[in-house]
Amino acid sequence: MPLKFLIIAPTPFYENRGCHLRIRGEAEALLEMGHKITVVTYKEGEDLANLPIKRAVFSLGKFGKGVSSSWINIPNGIFLFGTALRLCLKERPEVIYCHLHEGVAIGFCIKILSRLLSLFTYNPLLVFDGQGGLVLEMKENNMIKSDFAYGFFNALEKLILHFPDLIFVSSRNFYLSFQEKKSKTKTVFLPDTISVFNLEKKEIANYKRTKEEKIKILSLLKKYFEKEDYNLLNGWIKEEKTIILYSGSFSKTKGFLNFREKILSHLANDKGIRFLFGGGNKSEIPGLKELKQDRIVFINKLDALNLKYFLMLGDVGADPKPIDTFEASGKILNYMVAGLPVVCFDQPNNHYFLDKEGLYAKNEDEFYSKIEELASNKEKRQSIGKRNLDRVFANFTKETAGKIIETEIKKLIKLEG
Repeated sequence: MPLKFLIIAPTPFYENRGCHLRIRGEAEALLEMGHKITVVTYKEGEDLANLPIKRAVFSLGKFGKGVSSSWINIPNGIFLFGTALRLCLKERPEVIYCHLHEGVAIGFCIKILSRLLSLFTYNPLLVFDGQGGLVLEMKENNMIKSDFAYGFFNALEKLILHFPDLIFVSSRNFYLSFQEKKSKTKTVFLPDTISVFNLEKKEIANYKRTKEEKIKILSLLKKYFEKEDYNLLNGWIKEEKTIILYSGSFSKTKGFLNFREKILSHLANDKGIRFLFGGGNKSEIPGLKELKQDRIVFINKLDALNLKYFLMLGDVGADPKPIDTFEASGKILNYMVAGLPVVCFDQPNNHYFLDKEGLYAKNEDEFYSKIEELASNKEKRQSIGKRNLDRVFANFTKETAGKIIETEIKKLIKLEG
């Protein structure tokens, strides 16, 4: 039986970054399975042709690119609440599917009001799709600076986690924390998936990363690079330098600032290694001018189409997300689907994605040593990359995620029915 989903996304959806890739992939999977989907989000954001998106009527301030943790989420959440409530009363979805803690708070209020206004004849399921800890993210983005604020938002986060009927979590670390707390709400691990890449497995399997192939791919991205950067990258390819890739926000929460300070500064001195970064603004990175400018190239605009070509230019994927994070790391799956070996820190979620093929570091010294090891061994890079490619297509497609969501929700509906 098809279900109606009201998906609450309290973020300027859609941009080509981690949280949004997850929202999009899950929504597309459910839609393709025959369910009715409506995504309700902020006024800001890019529309997608294949997804029904409804936006709040008003917006306060500009989010810009990258991490959207900001106090302007509160007034924008109020505008979003009004739109979502109207849609819920009109469409009467069986499932209110909420991303992020703000989404759960909005969804809970909508559920209560819609029940009251329907004289208790309507009772939708409230589902939380969690991708990390609220307080930790607020603290890392300098939104919390006092002990009082920390205590308040920590209590608020615990309260919010009592609202949902079902919780999905994207990170093994986050899931294990629920297990330790013995949460009364059913919690299901729902890993990130490869969701928006129009890539056939054979397309990558036959791609050998020769300089001829890379130059051809680079020409498809020419308009996205400044002329100087394009020529620099073209030269690296011709000289067969090892290109270390990073895609994502240049923020502390993603581990990038630590990577720049303790790892990049060391590796930038290696004559055979170069860096290609995408997804953020280089003006956001402190101390960048101290590094050798002819060894780092940036590309700012990364949509689903050019992201796949961007990834195919690299030789090694780097994910410096911290060991203690509660967030999963979708970029690892991106690297895997592009047939790249991955260097990352030693934490449960990374092991879940990469299994035996991950190059796991316990500290920064091990991190750059593993990159250096791969940089000097092309055969090893290619063999690990091929195994990553096989693994990701076998285990982490968006269809897998859609089936998990459908199965768990229908179980709950049957129990409550």
